[in-house]
Amino acid sequence: MIKKHQEVFSILKKRILRGVYKEKLPSIRNLIDEFSYNKSTILKALEELKEENLIEIKPYRGIYLTSQKKFEKIEKLTYEIDFKSAVPRGNIFPLEKFKESILKTLEFHGAKALEYEENQGYLLLRELISKKLEKLNIFEKKENIFIVPGSQMAIEILAKALLYPGEIVGIETPYYPGAYEIFKNLGYKIIEIPMEADGIDLKYLEKILKKYSLKFLYTVPNFHNPTGITMSLEKMKKLIELSKKYNFYILEDDTMSELNYFQESKLLKSYDNLNKVIYLKSFSKIFNPGFKLGYVVIPEEIKLSFEKIFFKKNYFSSSLNQRAFYDFYKSSHWDSHIMDLKENFKEKYLYTLGKLNEIKKIKFNKNLNGGLYFWIEIKNLDTYKLYLNLMKKNIGISPGIFFSDNFKNYFRFSFAREDINKIQKGIEELKEIFKISSKYNKDI
Repeated sequence: MIKKHQEVFSILKKRILRGVYKEKLPSIRNLIDEFSYNKSTILKALEELKEENLIEIKPYRGIYLTSQKKFEKIEKLTYEIDFKSAVPRGNIFPLEKFKESILKTLEFHGAKALEYEENQGYLLLRELISKKLEKLNIFEKKENIFIVPGSQMAIEILAKALLYPGEIVGIETPYYPGAYEIFKNLGYKIIEIPMEADGIDLKYLEKILKKYSLKFLYTVPNFHNPTGITMSLEKMKKLIELSKKYNFYILEDDTMSELNYFQESKLLKSYDNLNKVIYLKSFSKIFNPGFKLGYVVIPEEIKLSFEKIFFKKNYFSSSLNQRAFYDFYKSSHWDSHIMDLKENFKEKYLYTLGKLNEIKKIKFNKNLNGGLYFWIEIKNLDTYKLYLNLMKKNIGISPGIFFSDNFKNYFRFSFAREDINKIQKGIEELKEIFKISSKYNKDI
């Protein structure tokens, strides 16, 4: 069982690494109040942070970060070999073809394409989305579709529409940090639900549902971030049954269901005959991360709550972006783009899988069938230390602590940004490190 001071140490360390504290930590008195532990426990935790050179305690002045500039530099660093980011490079973007859509949009719509768009989003785009969803066995009218400027904004609006501060939200663990931070900052009680090889642990979830009044569950059924796991069809159907039995909504976050390299992905929403699934689609990983465009399908009974926040805050996407994307999305260019994308990433996926299989010291799921990353376990190795040392070699990875305190022996390895030559070079570097992993863990 984790000791009290280790719990405080772990939480404070994660906050420091994520930049929650800009210059100094709260006072010892404030930390005692926050954690409800005695002064001795807090001081033990601070001493461990000091030993890791994360803080400096200045008498009568406070607890200061010693490495803030270092952490800022880490986040801004451009790696020579980047296995950290799961966002593909801009060269996947079909620039020339999309230029045609922009020019056609400007010629056809003129200045209207530069004005504010109607609140829910461009009507023809919503109608097109509705038709495309029908092919996926999702039947939603355009009135329930909202165009949003990215998934994070939509997650925040939905959480505000469904929950009051202090209420409970469920999230898979390891979790997507973007969603977790939104829920935490809005003051919700977060319950982490473990992942299994075929998706969220439904037995554990039902234990939570029997004990607590859960109103909202966030899930990434296809190529979960960070594990890459896809929820089984059996679990999808069972999860929807649980949502009816215990009366909660499910937010299905879909960023790359298209990147299944061997078969068509199944969407949780397509089995939702109870109207309990809110479907959120982002185009950042399959089109362009800087484009800031996605959509959300809202069940009728919560539409008004969502609208009030959405319209009040003016969370709208560019009219030009929406109309140009509509032109591209309805054309054969879109299907060609997705085919090219799958071909490119499938090659890298298979190559990376083969190279990782050569490393004996690691464990990972070998049956993902798609996505852009692998979730790797290394026993007896602190992957945050691995992360720091790889930076010296200008190689980036995402250590497990970024996705939950309980995964310090894991890291996410993404092949999204690199070509095969760089993947090969980076994995060779990892092999050398793993050969001396026990000594390495002590030395760094």
